[in-house]
Amino acid sequence: LKRFLADSDGMMSWSWWPNDEVGHNQEGTKEVKELLGTGDIFNNPKPTRLLDRLLTLASSEDCIVVDFFAGSSSFAHAVLKKNSEENSSIRYVVVQLPEFCDEASQAYKSGYKTIADIGKDRIRLAAKKIQQDSPEYKGDQGFKVLKLDQSNFKQWQAPERNTSDGDLIQQMELHIDHVEDVADPEAILYELLIKAGFMPTEKVETLTLSGKNVYSIADGALLVYLEDQVDDELIQAIADAEPAQFICLDKAFGGNDQL
Repeated sequence: LKRFLADSDGMMSWSWWPNDEVGHNQEGTKEVKELLGTGDIFNNPKPTRLLDRLLTLASSEDCIVVDFFAGSSSFAHAVLKKNSEENSSIRYVVVQLPEFCDEASQAYKSGYKTIADIGKDRIRLAAKKIQQDSPEYKGDQGFKVLKLDQSNFKQWQAPERNTSDGDLIQQMELHIDHVEDVADPEAILYELLIKAGFMPTEKVETLTLSGKNVYSIADGALLVYLEDQVDDELIQAIADAEPAQFICLDKAFGGNDQL
């Protein structure tokens, strides 16, 4: 890593952190090999000691750091290590396109279809190793994986001015149930969570209210019900819980306007 410095006359000089202080790519490769079982999974991963130096210079105890080119998730690994060693609470966001691994590569032969798969597995294994090496550390080492995708709800398309009554009625009937047929409940939950103004990192729990499964976000600030039927008992249980917001699907009311 080169650090460029401008002197008074505008000329550029450079210096570097010695390998014995921040490691080198061979050390990064060794770290990956120790976790994943082979050093041929990812080329030239950054050593966690280098990233720890960057965190020491630029982070605070409870900040959020972002790596838009996650690769093998060396940065996430470094954050986990630093938190365990210094009992800090740095959070991280790492971003990686699901770039496919070459089918002839050791990564693909080891079961990793994409670079993102490598990073996710490294984070899991790094957390496991920290738990083994530092059993006294009780910090949160969990993580969530979110993928950018299409909405789970059918998008209403404004009809043309000359649309016939029959075509308009047909279009409206298609939106009586406006949830996409292939929508996954967890994906719907996170889309609603974000649209309701909550962070995707909020704690999500499943509650049983009146015999029904209800998702609780941020310790009950938002309750979300995604099953196909709602009744008076559930509505009363929701009211007793006093959430700031409650969301359920239209179809759960079964066309009962009074309910």
